[in-house]
Amino acid sequence: MVLSMQGNLARIIGNEELARHAYEQVLATAREMGDVSLIASSLANLGNSARDADDYELSMRYNQEAMLLFQQLQDRFSLGLMFINITRLHLYAWQYEEGRATLRQALDVAEELEDRNMQRRSIFLGALLAVGQQEWEHAILLLSAADMLRTQSQIEQVPGNAREQAKAVQAILGHINVATFEKLWERGRTLTWKEMNALINEPSPPDPLSLPVVPP
Repeated sequence: MVLSMQGNLARIIGNEELARHAYEQVLATAREMGDVSLIASSLANLGNSARDADDYELSMRYNQEAMLLFQQLQDRFSLGLMFINITRLHLYAWQYEEGRATLRQALDVAEELEDRNMQRRSIFLGALLAVGQQEWEHAILLLSAADMLRTQSQIEQVPGNAREQAKAVQAILGHINVATFEKLWERGRTLTWKEMNALINEPSPPDPLSLPVVPP
């Protein structure tokens, strides 16, 4: 719909009020039509708009409502994106265990769909959660693994992710020396998908460097 496109353009230029107004109009129309798919996507867009405005509580409500509708529609791709959005909101609210639980669901969908970008986004969020919980070694491994997935798939680094990565690295280097960082970064680029998942599902193994070396 034209209004959805207007909302998306308004988000790009940072006009949060215009974006929200456009998405609300689309949602109202979708409800009148009884179009569940359009209702769900409109709620997801409103969730993104609320997050842009730093209203994380409202964003969570929109995303959770959209998630339930995408489950009803059996739209696995959109459901995976909702899990990623909700994980990020938990991260912003310092709700690390809740974030990790939702992230596991995102990882399952990403693996099921074999969607490399969804896999990358999920692993990157796992790294940010590790930073939040001061699991510095895991954070390095997961940041490196996410970057490896990005470069392998030739996915462009978006400015927001680049800033988040730089901030995460700065925090890590306040606790880890450069030599150890570089060693773990190289190790992260050899991780298998199963090992990436293990670092998120089992956040505290004895020694990240003791993971078996897998040829690249």
